Amino acid sequence: MEQNLIKSEIESRIFTMRRKQVMLDRDLAEFFGTTTKRLNEQVKRNVARFPDNFLFQLNNLEKNELVANCDRFHILKHSSAFPFAFTDYGIAMIATILRSEIAVQMSIHIINSFIQFRKKTYLEHAMIDKLYALEHRVENESKGLITYSRNLKTITNHLLESFLMIKHSTLIFFRAN
Repeated sequence: MEQNLIKSEIESRIFTMRRKQVMLDRDLAEFFGTTTKRLNEQVKRNVARFPDNFLFQLNNLEKNELVANCDRFHILKHSSAFPFAFTDYGIAMIATILRSEIAVQMSIHIINSFIQFRKKTYLEHAMIDKLYALEHRVENESKGLITYSRNLKTITNHLLESFLMIKHSTLIFFRAN
């Protein structure tokens, strides 16, 4: 696979679940050139290497949401199995237990994709924060402008009234003469 194709394919398979960026067992198995069953067997044989921050199993709600949002997971709809979700740490650990050259190479690509994904996510959140700050600032400025506009209108009305009174007085003054 071409480098950019690999990168875009990997990034399209990174999900955010439980506030963590993860990849699912079936996607990893495909990238590592093995079956989901074999990958999960290796994980179960080496369960001590996969603490909660490396791996978790999806619950029924998460699985249903995944099936509803991603057409390629339609096969899971009637499955009793719950997929495993691997963080970048879990993916690095898989490469050590699968011991194939392709697993090592793909884990490097995948971890690099996770790093890029985090950078993009961080930048997106930073931009959103800046937009909220700008919105708040504009809102405050507009409140100030509304107050300024009201005050200006009041002053203009007073000036107009004064002008009309002066004009009226002047007319009276000129008529009196």
